[in-house]
Amino acid sequence: MSTLGKPQRQHRILRILEDQPVSSQAQLVQMLEADGIVATQATVSRDLEDLGAVKVRIPGGAMAYAIPDGNRERAPSDDHLKRLLGEFVVEVAFSDLQVSARYPGGFALRLARVKRYRDDKRAEDADTMESVRRIYALQAGAS
Repeated sequence: MSTLGKPQRQHRILRILEDQPVSSQAQLVQMLEADGIVATQATVSRDLEDLGAVKVRIPGGAMAYAIPDGNRERAPSDDHLKRLLGEFVVEVAFSDLQVSARYPGGFALRLARVKRYRDDKRAEDADTMESVRRIYALQAGAS
């Protein structure tokens, strides 16, 4: 089980609400728990409010949470983006590493591309420059 930051948790909640009907906060807490995310009902309640979630009638007559289109398309503030981008982990693929004096870390990724955003990881879980140095040493030893 992991305790994700608010942006990652809310991103996961949005995905859950898009994928399947959720009729209660308790159900949402259980679904997050099934994904390995720890959240209380109070936290989920605040997240749903932050996201602008409303209950709507779905086919069959049941009620479920939904995010109105206008709330999804709101332009986030600069502060919100700085917090959000500072907490998301991006998985990057690359063909190889090369030494570079242009970059503060001393390395450049060749043919780098974003594979996916890892909402299951926290910033603390990301690789460090020490990891990059180990990868480079392995790569150099293989050539």
